[in-house]
Amino acid sequence: MKERLPVAFVVLAAAVAGLCFAPVFGVGALLPVIAVVAVVTGGAALLCESLVAWRPLIVTLAGLLAVVEVLLFPTTVAGLPSGTTLAQLAEGVTDSWQLTLQSTWPARPDAKLMLFVPLLVLPACVFGLEIVLRLKKPVLALVPSLLVVVLSQLFGALTGLTAVVAALSYVAVAAGLFVVSRPSDEHQSVLAFLPAPLVVTAFVVVIGLLVPMPGPAYSLKQDQLVPVSARMTSPLDDVAYRRAHPDDPVFSVRPACDECVPDRWPIVVLDTYDGVTWAAGSRYRRLGTELPPPALDVPVTRREAVISLRETGTRWLPSQPWPAAVSGADPLVEETEGSLLAPSPLRTDVGYGLSWWQPQVGGSLNGFATDPALGGLNGVGTPPPGVAELATGAVKGVRSSFTSALQLERFLREHYRRVDGPGGQSWPQLRRFLLDTKEGTSEQFAGAYVVLARMLGIPARLVVGYRTPERKSGGEYVVYNDDALVWPEVAVDGVGWVPLDPAGAATRGAGKDNGLTAATQDAREKLPDDPQDPPVAPGPSQQAEPEGQRSPF
Repeated sequence: MKERLPVAFVVLAAAVAGLCFAPVFGVGALLPVIAVVAVVTGGAALLCESLVAWRPLIVTLAGLLAVVEVLLFPTTVAGLPSGTTLAQLAEGVTDSWQLTLQSTWPARPDAKLMLFVPLLVLPACVFGLEIVLRLKKPVLALVPSLLVVVLSQLFGALTGLTAVVAALSYVAVAAGLFVVSRPSDEHQSVLAFLPAPLVVTAFVVVIGLLVPMPGPAYSLKQDQLVPVSARMTSPLDDVAYRRAHPDDPVFSVRPACDECVPDRWPIVVLDTYDGVTWAAGSRYRRLGTELPPPALDVPVTRREAVISLRETGTRWLPSQPWPAAVSGADPLVEETEGSLLAPSPLRTDVGYGLSWWQPQVGGSLNGFATDPALGGLNGVGTPPPGVAELATGAVKGVRSSFTSALQLERFLREHYRRVDGPGGQSWPQLRRFLLDTKEGTSEQFAGAYVVLARMLGIPARLVVGYRTPERKSGGEYVVYNDDALVWPEVAVDGVGWVPLDPAGAATRGAGKDNGLTAATQDAREKLPDDPQDPPVAPGPSQQAEPEGQRSPF
């Protein structure tokens, strides 16, 4: 009985330390396995009280068996570890922590990711138990679990009420261990001393939460990204081939409701241009359980659809600008752009559920400001002579705003003609399109729009994807190669990325009367023939309402 309480407090301290990984996986995913490891190791230590020399080995094996039974049971044979089990345990030491750092958080509670957490709790239990049982030093017995706490905060720091609860829980466990480990005649003096450090600890924790840190908290995650091969073919290079084979199906969409179907399905965002080619972002992570909604001024609603692939070998998955979650597949996500990429080519029979955050915009986007903070100003290479003057004349002197973005779109629609044929995005080809022939493919319309917009200070990016067909069959929309589309998007303050259509290629299809598309069309219709330089509305949260007129938001 004398040893039970110190053992219980040591394993409880290790369990609290393991739960400090809550920002990474969530308490619900961690609690079962950590609780089993703590109970099994503590029980094994008490049962082996007389086997002092063998106790560390027996407790370690018991803890490993507990981890196997909870996380790796599918790899066992009749409940006993197999070669596959041992291999996955080894990967838990070498790989799982790195896979977790390469994921968005909360990470998926898969064994291959979260295995390293119970494997950290286990040695914290074993070493802590040996120190308290052999050396009778309770403070030193807390060092292993304290190291786990420090490591957890390097992964992702606890904040707010969660940090307060975790800190006070660990302090309470430490105080309990200190009390029960002292001789009985010293308990009264120890209890009299405990309230002071507990109050000081609580005060420090609360002050640390109330006083803002001088910058974002450091995390080991910051520089851990999934390496993506640069040899993959860009979807922009496939557009000409798809146009030559218009009747080949690409994927089908079964939306949760007809009213919420978007008019376009992006597959990749191309934000970097060097004057020759467009490049996609490279900050890919494994998509966790869910991405948070974007910090926009307008309300956002979660939408859902089931997407079934109709072509083999694809890696770029149809998505939306603000993806929330994916079920039935484990894609990578470019966090700054929203693009989804399969780690390896997928089969034609693969389907997945997609959830995304859809901004809800009522009324019109007329006069809104742009938002360079979202990106879209990553250079244009070296423009040829005459292009800068063309850009300035296209917007008729209107400063950078959504009004000037729409004016630039109208300029390209009215003065240039879309034709089919080979594209090309280098400056010599865009110069010929803009200054000489004034005829080009829809890809050249979109690419020319983005570079002209950036020269004017309008944040814009290039997107490759598909439009939603106008008709559906059997409750789903079947998207064909003929629906392939390239378009520009402009960053609007408080609203996010707004798709435009300088080539007039996205006018047919479903979803064109919903959300941002309808609000953009309303702003187009209100664009005056000779736009001046009106006051720019800074966004829904700051937009001033003229007297007697209500904001559409």
